[in-house]
Amino acid sequence: MRFGWFAVLVFAVIASACGSDGSNTTPVVANNGQASPEDVLNANDDLTGEWKVLEVVDGATLKLQQETRTIDAKLLCVSAEAPGTEKGDIAARRLKFNVMNWGSKVVLERDEKAPLKDDAGKYYCYVFGASRQEGYEQKFFANYDLISSGSADFIASTDWPSKYRKWFRAALIGNFKSALSVMGTLFQDTADLVQLAAEQGMDDVQAQNMLEGLEQMRSGIAKMLKGADKMTAEEAKSLAESSFFKMDLMTIAGTWSATAESETDSKLKSTYLKLASKNEFAAEQQARLLQASLGLAQLP
Repeated sequence: MRFGWFAVLVFAVIASACGSDGSNTTPVVANNGQASPEDVLNANDDLTGEWKVLEVVDGATLKLQQETRTIDAKLLCVSAEAPGTEKGDIAARRLKFNVMNWGSKVVLERDEKAPLKDDAGKYYCYVFGASRQEGYEQKFFANYDLISSGSADFIASTDWPSKYRKWFRAALIGNFKSALSVMGTLFQDTADLVQLAAEQGMDDVQAQNMLEGLEQMRSGIAKMLKGADKMTAEEAKSLAESSFFKMDLMTIAGTWSATAESETDSKLKSTYLKLASKNEFAAEQQARLLQASLGLAQLP
């Protein structure tokens, strides 16, 4: 089994921590960044007052009612996957749980720099619980919750969000640091397993190369964590475009599993399977890190 991917991984993290010259791709952003002349408010567009939640349509859309009026509200800055997908269902369940927890009544707030509606006529807005529940200092903020929990992707334009920008940045930085911290622990656990595998009969040269790579990885992660709070949009963009996110960690996990399958020593087989599991977990954290990086890249 070859482990050249570690060199690529080390380079990606160190290069990202120090900054890079970018590449040809850019993060996905909204394509309707400015409010159009058609977005002028009229009496039928009044969103004030409490609204009853009739339905959670998906992880970013609510069907609301106020007296005889019914509207669809689209959570601004939130991009949830379609219902029926794993992540889309997670976002919808989280939104539904929180809406029910807060009495199924919400209040809406517009962002003056954002479009009034999307192409389907859904109102772009920030969604809050209608009242502050006992034990909470603030009203529930649905848009922020979906981003801070990682249940949905953050999306923005050069004009919006003009409100709650610091909230969203704090959520994304928190997610970024959390994913990095978990990866740091993961690489330490991996190093311990590689050391164990070496003692059980794994090739010494391969084991040593991996241990050296893992040590550099942990050093790179520590450096990134130290500067995470001050990360700029350009730095986040460079990281999102780095070779680290082009690496298929699930395939690497599969390689470990295949190696375990052909191993006759039961103890070494067990260690290889644990290394496969670590790489599967690493793939999850890689996705979290990319999600946060793409979000931060949209907040100059």
